Amino acid sequence: MRTLFLLGAATAAMLLATPVSSAEVIRIDILPGLSGGGATPYGTNCSYTVTAVVPNPASSQQVTFVDSAGGFFRPTNPMTPTGMAATVSWTPTAPGWHTISASQSGTAPVSIDILVGNGLPVGSSCNVLP
Repeated sequence: MRTLFLLGAATAAMLLATPVSSAEVIRIDILPGLSGGGATPYGTNCSYTVTAVVPNPASSQQVTFVDSAGGFFRPTNPMTPTGMAATVSWTPTAPGWHTISASQSGTAPVSIDILVGNGLPVGSSCNVLP
């Protein structure tokens, strides 16, 4: 009985000492920058900052971004997070609803839906037309 207790205590100590390595995106943030429009601040051919927040700053597991309706990310996918975030520049190429998804190491993706209008880039800003 004593051996079983010691084995159980040793196993519990190992589990408590093992660092938890969570590899999943918590949320996605998309900043509209200096864009503006009637229905949405996001326009085609204009670039926006997309950030996928991850729970573990020590995680080196790469994040993959996907746009369901056409668009591209820079730098290219996948990318390694810095600190607790992976940040890319997103440029949508088609108007309409876009689902932006981010996942880390094959876990279930986190997604956000964004309405994109017709963009007219003007310097560092974007005029979004209906």
